[in-house]
Amino acid sequence: LEAAELPEYDLRRLILSRDPLCAVDAFKVLVLVVLARLCGMRMCPECPNCNWGDNPCQNMFGSSAEPQGGIFGRVDALFSGVEEQKSATLHLHFFLSVQRAHQHKTLKEIAEMVSIEEKKRDLAPGHTCFVPLIERPAAVLEASAIALASRRNVALAFGHADFCREMGAEMDEAAVQVPRSMVLMAAKAHGLEAISPVYLQLDDLAGFKAQNERMKRLGFDGCFALTPGQMHTALDVFGRTQEEIQGARMVVAAIEAQGTVAQLDGRMIGPPMLKRALNILADVQDSSRGVA
Repeated sequence: LEAAELPEYDLRRLILSRDPLCAVDAFKVLVLVVLARLCGMRMCPECPNCNWGDNPCQNMFGSSAEPQGGIFGRVDALFSGVEEQKSATLHLHFFLSVQRAHQHKTLKEIAEMVSIEEKKRDLAPGHTCFVPLIERPAAVLEASAIALASRRNVALAFGHADFCREMGAEMDEAAVQVPRSMVLMAAKAHGLEAISPVYLQLDDLAGFKAQNERMKRLGFDGCFALTPGQMHTALDVFGRTQEEIQGARMVVAAIEAQGTVAQLDGRMIGPPMLKRALNILADVQDSSRGVA
């Protein structure tokens, strides 16, 4: 293969200035047609709002994957943001939800291949992060090993739909409570974030909010959002409330005034409560926290 010769920067600016709308349309074709085909995904100009219409790209489980998959394996979803720099040239930053890549390569092998590609492109080591999705019974039993498989792992997520399918179980709380907790514990044991399961009732934002408020109380740090409405609700749920912030400040103040073990509103507090309070206050200072 021979490398293609691209015009110099100033010439590219000149070409773009002659017909900027054409460049925008070409970019949309690259994303909606070429990228979608490479990833093996259903994608249309109305995504993700098409999911409220008669011809949604997502299936009933929230997946946009084509049955045959793509160059990475089966890709269920793509989350992206368009950015422009200097001459307003558009480019895309995206996150792929790759399902069952382990059928072809192990997580360690994939991490090694990514390291090679990062080096080729002069990207900083660790530029690409992983969020393993645990959705098979065998994977749940190896959740701790998966968490340790790569330093690129930043979180673990639990996928309940495929888990219940392989178990032959109904998709209800009784079927997922134990495996979900195992994935949560594996993530926390190794210093990773924990992502709660998707909520498949796309029009039920009240139910989505109630589920993820409960997941937050259990220790989950975020969730996957399947629609813009879920995304905005998730940001509200997993953001720190004023009540949480004020409570954390009171815990810190009480321990600073009384010592390692203190009393606050008739309740004993100590190092575990202090650590949680400091984590809450650190989250408030970290503006990068968001929803997956």
